[in-house]
Amino acid sequence: MAADLVIDRVEPLTLEVPLRPADLKANTAYTYGKNVYATDARGGVAYMRGIATYTPNAPRHNSIQRAVGHEAEGKSTDHPEKLVGGHLGAVSLGGYPSGPNLFAQNANMNVSAFATVERDIVKAARAGVSVEYEVRLADDSPGDHVASVAVINYWFDGVHQGEYVLTNDPHQWK
Repeated sequence: MAADLVIDRVEPLTLEVPLRPADLKANTAYTYGKNVYATDARGGVAYMRGIATYTPNAPRHNSIQRAVGHEAEGKSTDHPEKLVGGHLGAVSLGGYPSGPNLFAQNANMNVSAFATVERDIVKAARAGVSVEYEVRLADDSPGDHVASVAVINYWFDGVHQGEYVLTNDPHQWK
């Protein structure tokens, strides 16, 4: 768990009870399969760590995912561009389809920079490599509820593959 997060409770997640990000509790660790998600003192999505389990045809909570981007667009003055709901950990890697696994991302970040890192992890997991990964969100304007940066670290068979700092803006690499 991230050293600066305070965790007051741990709650399991189920597919039968989708969780909207607005319903998350502050300082809570949520568990699903081999993944742990944590919220900050405001109840905002802050961190996830998990072991990738390739899950083809994974279930999704599409309406909740779409709402994350739409709701953030109306609140954010720092992010005037199109925002979408993106997962910290892909559902195709065993990630939870909603709630603490969703954050508002720039649409380009979701399909370029974040997707590039995600493709490496999916490829390794499909090949039978043990993959552990974590995503940490940072928000320099907490009032707009949109993370400014996502920091991704991942390990293949215990070997660190690097740290990737992705800014939540339309100018990401592909």
